[in-house]
Amino acid sequence: MGITNASFVAQTIDWNPPHLYNTIKAAYEHKGLSFVRILQRCPHFTSHVFAPVQQDLSQVLLMTDEEGIALDSNIARLFPNRTAHSPRNLEEARQIAERDDVYPIGLFYRNEQAARYDFATAQGIGRTQQEKLAAVNQALDRFTDVGDGLVERPPLRVATFQLSAPRVKAMFVFFDTIGHSSGWS
Repeated sequence: MGITNASFVAQTIDWNPPHLYNTIKAAYEHKGLSFVRILQRCPHFTSHVFAPVQQDLSQVLLMTDEEGIALDSNIARLFPNRTAHSPRNLEEARQIAERDDVYPIGLFYRNEQAARYDFATAQGIGRTQQEKLAAVNQALDRFTDVGDGLVERPPLRVATFQLSAPRVKAMFVFFDTIGHSSGWS
């Protein structure tokens, strides 16, 4: 549960294909970073590791919720040990994940409002180079006022230029000092 920016955290088992499939499908359809832990047997080296659990499904804790992993009721009946768990409740998700008396499966956590890479990279699409430079300068100018009667730092200016290699651009930040100009604007 300590994965940074993961907005979908689930756990499943490889010996129940419907649950495995539905978990991976839900993770795939989730918009954001998904992390799925699969309790998996290696047929050559560790085929025996989960044998007791496969024989006694009461050692598996199935997390259920409308917003959780969808599972046919006939499959869900195979798991006698179930708990209602809202994937919006991070604290409860951590408590369930830390249990060592059972193997919890299902959706621990989901946050559809979490920051996403595609949101961050979509900013500025359709802007001209000058508009992008103005936006960067505006963002940098927020950090020039130190306040409380201290000396104000000079504003930052950003310049970009084309390097010899096509499609390669570099950004340099120059500090304008009092009475001196960096020569870039």
